[in-house]
Amino acid sequence: ILLAAVVLGLAIPAGIVWLQMVMNTTVRTRKDVEDAVSIPFLGEIPLRDKKNKDEIVVRENGRDSISEAFRIVRTNMDFMRVKEKKTQVIVFTSLNAGAGKTYVSSNLAASLVLMHKKVVLVDLDIRKGTLSGRTAHTGKGVTHFLSGKVDSISEIIQKDGLIEGLDMVNAGPVPPNPAELLLSDRLDLLIGELRAQYDYVIIDNVPAGVVADASIVNRVADLTICVVRAGVMDRRQLPELERLYRTKQFHNMSIVLNCIGTKRLGGYGYGYGYGYGYGYGADDKKKKR
Repeated sequence: ILLAAVVLGLAIPAGIVWLQMVMNTTVRTRKDVEDAVSIPFLGEIPLRDKKNKDEIVVRENGRDSISEAFRIVRTNMDFMRVKEKKTQVIVFTSLNAGAGKTYVSSNLAASLVLMHKKVVLVDLDIRKGTLSGRTAHTGKGVTHFLSGKVDSISEIIQKDGLIEGLDMVNAGPVPPNPAELLLSDRLDLLIGELRAQYDYVIIDNVPAGVVADASIVNRVADLTICVVRAGVMDRRQLPELERLYRTKQFHNMSIVLNCIGTKRLGGYGYGYGYGYGYGYGADDKKKKR
C-alpha cells in the first residue's frame, strides 16, 4: 500500500506536468523558433521585472540582462547589412497584437541613443497609436503631415521624447482612411527627410497579421524586425512567418524573441549567440585552470 501510494504520488504530478507541456503550443525558447523558420535571429529579450513600470529599461553601462540583450540585438543588426548598404530605417512589426513591439522598439532606440547616435522614433500605428499614448505629447503628428495639414517635419518632431536625446514623431489623430494616407507619396517624403537628419529612424508599425498597413509601410524599410512574444504566439503560426520571409513580403526580415524567462536563456552566453557564448566559456575554462 505504501509503495503504491509513493508511485501514485510521483506519477500524478509528473503526469500533470507532462500534460501541461503537451498542451502548451506557444513559442517558449529560441530553439522553437530556429527549428521552424530560416529567418535570421537577432536575439532574445528577457522578461522584465513586473515591478518595473518604466517604458525605457536599458541603462548606460548597465550590466543587467536586459541592457546586455539589447546590446546584442544592436550588434547583430550590423550583420543584416549583407543585403543592404546600410540599415538606417528599421521597421518593427509582429504577427499578432500584444507581442511587445512598442517596448522593444523604444528600448532599442534608447540603446542607440546611448551610443551617441541621432535617433528618431516614429509611431506609424496611426489606427491605434500605442506608442503615442505613452507620452504626454498631444501636438501634431504623422497624420497631420500625411494629410497635408503640415508641410514642415520640424512641426511634428518632439524633442527628447521618452529620454534625453531621443526624438519622437507621434501618430496624430486617427484618420478615416489610414491605408490611403500610408500609400501616399508624402510618407516617402517624410522618411526621406528623416533619413537626412538622423542616423537611425525607428518605426513602430502595426501587426502584420491584423491589417495591411504593415506591408504598405514596409516599402521604406532597410530592416524589418518581427517581434515574437514567448508564451503568447502559437508555434503553429511560425510557418506563416516563414512564408512571409520566403515570399519577401517584408524587406530584409529578421526576428527578435521577446519576454524570455531567465531560466530559458540557456546560460549567459548561449542565449545571446554563439560568438559571445564561446568567449565567455573560454574565459571560464582559463579561470578553472
